[in-house]
Amino acid sequence: PPWSCLCRANPSTLLLQHSLSPRSRFCTPASMAACLSQLVLVIVVSIGFPSSGATGCPGGEGYPPNSSACVTCGAGTWSADGTTECVRCSPGRFSRSAGAVSASMCMACRRGTWSSQEGSPSPKSCRPCPAGRWGASSGLADHSDCTACAPGKWSEERGATARAVCSACPSGTWSPAAGAISGASCLNCSQGTWSDERGAASQ
Repeated sequence: PPWSCLCRANPSTLLLQHSLSPRSRFCTPASMAACLSQLVLVIVVSIGFPSSGATGCPGGEGYPPNSSACVTCGAGTWSADGTTECVRCSPGRFSRSAGAVSASMCMACRRGTWSSQEGSPSPKSCRPCPAGRWGASSGLADHSDCTACAPGKWSEERGATARAVCSACPSGTWSPAAGAISGASCLNCSQGTWSDERGAASQ
């Protein structure tokens, strides 16, 4: 049509202007609606459509409480790329480094130690297996994960890493308890009985 609607910044100046004449008139409601639709399209094209992809932070960063701004994950935590939460290292592990990007960066407590702490930033959280127990595996999460010396044996040593630390009760004694912490747990055979077996677990 020879008449077209000119969109201006101020809606009150929307005009219907003849293409062959400088004359201007106010837009009709129909032409104003068409003009506004074109204006919206121009604005959307100019600023771009919102991204439909997942939002999140770079690896090693996450949102602190009550915030949507990415910050570096602290020592003892990690986050994967595109997530918003810094995840704590699991019990039995620790991480000294800030900005860790995967769980593999959480280091396991060494053999003979354990830790129940989540998000530990230091190996100081790794405590030695108690006396009467030993830990052959790394990354133990509780003292009960340390293996107890068998009945008939005992150990005073803390932080042991192998079964060999457990000493057998001497001949003529026995011990029914697992995880005994001293030779005092070895009981003498009852009067009138004897045993030449070391490490006996029963009479």
